[in-house]
Amino acid sequence: MASTTSPISPVKQVRKIPSTAHYWFLPGVKKASVMKASRAIHAYLSAFAFIALMFFAVTGFLLNHPNWLKSKQSDAHTTEMSLPQDQIREILDGPTPDKNMGKLLSSTFNTVGDFKSGEIFDDEIMLRFASVKGTTTAFIDIQNGDVSLDIKKSNVPSIIRELHRGKDASGSWRFLIDIIAIITLLLSSIGFFLFFTIRYRLATSLKLCGASLAIFISVFIFTIP
Repeated sequence: MASTTSPISPVKQVRKIPSTAHYWFLPGVKKASVMKASRAIHAYLSAFAFIALMFFAVTGFLLNHPNWLKSKQSDAHTTEMSLPQDQIREILDGPTPDKNMGKLLSSTFNTVGDFKSGEIFDDEIMLRFASVKGTTTAFIDIQNGDVSLDIKKSNVPSIIRELHRGKDASGSWRFLIDIIAIITLLLSSIGFFLFFTIRYRLATSLKLCGASLAIFISVFIFTIP
């Protein structure tokens, strides 16, 4: 009687996923604790940073397409006033006359913006005020005390531009921009840390970072005259 043998089934090869338990570069520090803290910090910072990034992304996008923002012309007008001559002479004889004259105008008249600069000539003083809301250029006649204020209020595109750039913004707004930059850098650093600790994605992560850097450099070199 012939013996029958059942065919041997081929052995299925199981793909082994690389273990990340041994992949750690901070000896003496528990990986689980570091990863948990990193994820928590990353989540908390994201709540503020994402709102700030969305704001600067939208304003930057609109600035890149200025024709999309149709707004009326800036409101510009001139106001004529006067100051006592003895008060002008007293300020001119004291220290930092341009700054003190700027403080006097800001407290006396309805100027727009913070004091930026001033020039004193033989018979005239010119002061410049600027902020996100607009600009004021003041001309003061030293001989008779006449004051001419050229006030220009910003329209919507101008306000968006100045908020994005922060050039003529207040000190508080510029400080906020610095805080946003620091938080964004910290958020990005933590994100890279979490990104590169996943070993089985490390090669892909490095390729993506390299490709992103190459794109930025290529655009700068080949598209900017």
